[in-house]
Amino acid sequence: MNKLLLDKRMLENKGTLSKIWGVPIKTKLRPKTVKELKKAGLDKYNQAIENNKEIDHLIHQIVDGKQLTSQEEETLKNRVLGDWAISKAKAEEIEYLVCIYYELDEQKIIAIYEVSNSELLEVPNSVHKKRVRWANGQSIECITDIKNCKINKTVYASLKRGHFS
Repeated sequence: MNKLLLDKRMLENKGTLSKIWGVPIKTKLRPKTVKELKKAGLDKYNQAIENNKEIDHLIHQIVDGKQLTSQEEETLKNRVLGDWAISKAKAEEIEYLVCIYYELDEQKIIAIYEVSNSELLEVPNSVHKKRVRWANGQSIECITDIKNCKINKTVYASLKRGHFS
């Protein structure tokens, strides 16, 4: 199985930093999004609420150390590989997506996917911003107790060593 060692020295290496991209997973809709979804119709709004409840449940399963079913793993993977506002050129440089959940101002790494061999898809968006999605990603199992890991930032504080195997 693939291995990725995430440590302070690796993250400080500018060449490596562009290859690892932190994906924040949120379980609450922004007020602007709620307003747009309600305008689009109650069905879309209710579907978004249900999707977020499902992701919230999956995140807490992982945080509590419980095993996900294959269907649950696929749901999480689809959310992480999802539609991101990043240029295709920048996305092509990314090798790993690190799924991060914030709980009480603490970062928790939920999942890691290797996407270096995945096809990139450009996704249309209602806001007309260019967005990309990775067609597939290889899941890399990981421990979730890495504290204060600032991915996509310039400050790295008290990062514990974590082996993902």
